[in-house]
Amino acid sequence: MGDQRTETLPEYMIRVRRDIHRHPETAWTEYRTTALVARELEKWGYQVLLAEEVLDLESRSALPAPGQLELAEMRAREGGVDPELMRRMAGGKTGVVGILQRSQGPVAALRVDMDALEVTESAGPDHRPAQQGFASCHEGICHACGHDVHTAVGLGVARILAEDQSWQGTVKLIFQPGEEGMRGARAMTERGIVDDVHDFFSLHVGIRALETGEIVTGCDGFLATSKLDAVFHGATAHAGICPQEGKSALLAAAASCIGMQGIPRHGDGNSRINIGGISAGGNSRNVVPDYGIVKFETRGGSTGINRYMEAEARRICEGAALMYGVSVEIRNMGSAEGSDSDGELMQVIRAAAERSGGVHKIVEKKSFDACEDVTYFMNRVRSNGGKAAVMMLGSQLAAGHHSGSFDIDEKCMEIGAEVLSRAIRLRLEEETRQKS
Repeated sequence: MGDQRTETLPEYMIRVRRDIHRHPETAWTEYRTTALVARELEKWGYQVLLAEEVLDLESRSALPAPGQLELAEMRAREGGVDPELMRRMAGGKTGVVGILQRSQGPVAALRVDMDALEVTESAGPDHRPAQQGFASCHEGICHACGHDVHTAVGLGVARILAEDQSWQGTVKLIFQPGEEGMRGARAMTERGIVDDVHDFFSLHVGIRALETGEIVTGCDGFLATSKLDAVFHGATAHAGICPQEGKSALLAAAASCIGMQGIPRHGDGNSRINIGGISAGGNSRNVVPDYGIVKFETRGGSTGINRYMEAEARRICEGAALMYGVSVEIRNMGSAEGSDSDGELMQVIRAAAERSGGVHKIVEKKSFDACEDVTYFMNRVRSNGGKAAVMMLGSQLAAGHHSGSFDIDEKCMEIGAEVLSRAIRLRLEEETRQKS
């Protein structure tokens, strides 16, 4: 990974970001990325926790099929990942936490996400990763949302904090798998890794901060969501000779799609539902189909509103199954809660931004207006009496998030690492002073 003794911080983060960008990994298959992060944290003197140490395995959502996991594991092994690390991570046990303790007292945490998307990266002449040789080497997978940037910034923060001997307390750096699809945060939260955290920070590049040098001190308007699959099981029959013996899962699935669109929207805030896909039946027009699956999601401006939408959607799926005489199984494929950033930590981020180079615009707050499973961490920290905030890191973007042409201005990474490391130190100093 280069000679860290001679690399400047920007050079270090750019190199790390491009390496991760070239080798993207989707949820629960971030083997190479986890190993890279663990290796770097160890170099900076952090205690490194992995696998069951950071995950409640029963709380993971939507694991890839065994064959997909095995393929990803083989690719990671062939890419040089340490065999002992692979043994520990096998079966989708990705993610890493680094802990640096300087004294007893306050605990601050920074969470970043690591996973990529199932999106094909552009090979166009105007796409900088393709031009400069760090575009994805995995067909159909790329970092189209900036999680490679988040991981590089997290390691930049790790380096800054390790080299600075002036602060006291404990820092936890959380590198989360499976944010896309809202799959990873709950498993880490249920493992208890933030139960001792007083102050929790996170970030997202871009979104609504589209100028390099812009810092939004806090996001609000995180929508709660449930990602669900309704799987209908019926009975096959010959459609001409004995159709009465069949139970059509296809019709039940289709009816549920129509019915869910009729759920009354909630008067207390945003409430949304989307049917993302339906598949049912086979290739024979003369067979009553016995299988159907509907992939859908609900969202709400609060956790309570989302619970209402989910309950109504479940009721309609069960009703459609009853109407057509089939059964239905509703599988949880991911989720997030509603949340907002705390003003107290937003002021700390503002103070850090005002003292950091490269920042030319500071905005107090912008609405996220989407879902992010960082909210599990935020709400758990708050339930234990702590504070939480998510910063938007401004960057000019080549294209919108989740586009194959997505790219960022790499100058933003040094700004993000400086602001977040300074905010963590400021908060630890304040907490230490208050307790002394």
